[in-house]
Amino acid sequence: MRPREGRAHAKAKPRRKPRDHEITSQNHDDRLHEVTQFSNAIVSGAHEGVVLYDSHLNYRVWNRFMEELTGVPAGKILGKNALELFPHLREQGVDHLLNRACWERR
Repeated sequence: MRPREGRAHAKAKPRRKPRDHEITSQNHDDRLHEVTQFSNAIVSGAHEGVVLYDSHLNYRVWNRFMEELTGVPAGKILGKNALELFPHLREQGVDHLLNRACWERR
């Protein structure tokens, strides 16, 4: 019998099983998902208002307590700019404090 032309007959290397200390991409994704769910549970279950802004003062987090306190659902807040939604923040000088808090750590 002749070997088939144009095909290499090298055996494929068996895949090595990751060691316990090695992090696979899937393990990393699973762990990240787990940590995110845990963080979301803490924030949503907090009995205090939790708000998180990005560096442009757009809302990134608006927890259930804030929804109940203000009557505004997170869906109408998230991704929107705090100063545009609540102009009184600028009138009361809160914008200066928020900007200082966002930029002081950098």
